[in-house]
Amino acid sequence: MVAVQADQAAPKTADSCQSKWGHIRKMYKVVDKTSNASGLSFNIKKGANIGDGGESVWADYVSVCKNPEAKSLKTKGWLHYEKLQGII
Repeated sequence: MVAVQADQAAPKTADSCQSKWGHIRKMYKVVDKTSNASGLSFNIKKGANIGDGGESVWADYVSVCKNPEAKSLKTKGWLHYEKLQGII
C-alpha cells in the first residue's frame, strides 16, 4: 500500500481558504432556507427526502428558490449544517 504524502496536496493559500469559506457559507444559507421552507420536511442526513410522490412539490420549490445548489438537497442532506449553526 502506498501512503500519500501530505505535501502532495495543494497548498492552502489565503485565496483558497477564502473560496472554501465562501462556498461553506453559501451552502449553509441554502440548507437553512430549505430546512425552514414551508411545505417541506428536511432531514440533515436525507435532505428533503423527496420520493416519487413529491416530485412536483420539489420542482416548484427549486424553481422558486432559484438556487442551483438546492437541487443537491433532494435526497441528501448536509451534515455540516448543525455544526455551523452557532458560527454563521
